[in-house]
Amino acid sequence: MAVPVLGSVTLPAIAATDGYSETLDYRGGFRRNASGGVVTQLVASAVKRKFRLTWPALTDAQKTTVISAFATVDDSSASFTAPTGTAYTVTRDPDSPGVSFDMFMIGGGTTRWRCSLFLEEA
Repeated sequence: MAVPVLGSVTLPAIAATDGYSETLDYRGGFRRNASGGVVTQLVASAVKRKFRLTWPALTDAQKTTVISAFATVDDSSASFTAPTGTAYTVTRDPDSPGVSFDMFMIGGGTTRWRCSLFLEEA
């Protein structure tokens, strides 16, 4: 498994379990007619991907790295190399445009951060 890279920033290794997911999506809309039939209207026929990266216990330094990488998609697109080794052009996911960090403590009062980052193929 490759280490993910976003906008030339090498991200921390993702969680071994449930640390990465891709969702395939078509951009467009659906409508259910009164007859029960479904009408689909696509903006483009090519599939687009949504990505989720999860880290269960980032250090303070790793948190800073994630913030730096996230800044590369603040108002534009950036290159993203997925843990699969495949490169994509991505933006922030409009459905989850922010990145949040949940702090917790481990032994000795050391701070760790849980984080999920969402991206969408441009």
